[in-house]
Amino acid sequence: MEQSINILSSKFSADKVSEKIQKIIFDIIFQHVQDMVYVMKVEKGPCFRYIFVNESGMKKARISAAAIGKTLEEALPFELARD
Repeated sequence: MEQSINILSSKFSADKVSEKIQKIIFDIIFQHVQDMVYVMKVEKGPCFRYIFVNESGMKKARISAAAIGKTLEEALPFELARD
């Protein structure tokens, strides 16, 4: 039983390390690149919902972090969302 607990404990620790590594990689790739990065979910309509936008993307589209979770139409002025 103790061996099982030790295995589970080491697995839990490895998961925490993996999460930290994933966060570091995410930050490097998506936050520090100079290119615009948009991650959007396609919904019915077609409708596109912002899941993630890096700093360069926010500046170029003139949106803020408040756009996360919103559709193009909700986040952008009508003229820009339709172009």
